[in-house]
Amino acid sequence: MAATLEETQYDLVTFMDDLPHLEAAARISVITVIASVNELSNGIDLIKEEINIMKNLQIKQQNDYFIKNMEVILLRIFLILLYNFFFKK
Repeated sequence: MAATLEETQYDLVTFMDDLPHLEAAARISVITVIASVNELSNGIDLIKEEINIMKNLQIKQQNDYFIKNMEVILLRIFLILLYNFFFKK
């Protein structure tokens, strides 16, 4: 049976080679992952809150792109974190 499987379905014989990070991933606790995601989310929420406070301030200078740039940076950071969390091997 093993010889037939090796001849016809070789990818099934070597499927463990496609999972090099499985053992390390199994050691990570779901609670730890959730706590990390929550911590990142809270940090992003704080940055959003600070941006909103700055938007509502009455003093606005001409040619001041701080808020606009911070919103772009925040979005980039969020996307990088998502990519690293779900796709980085």
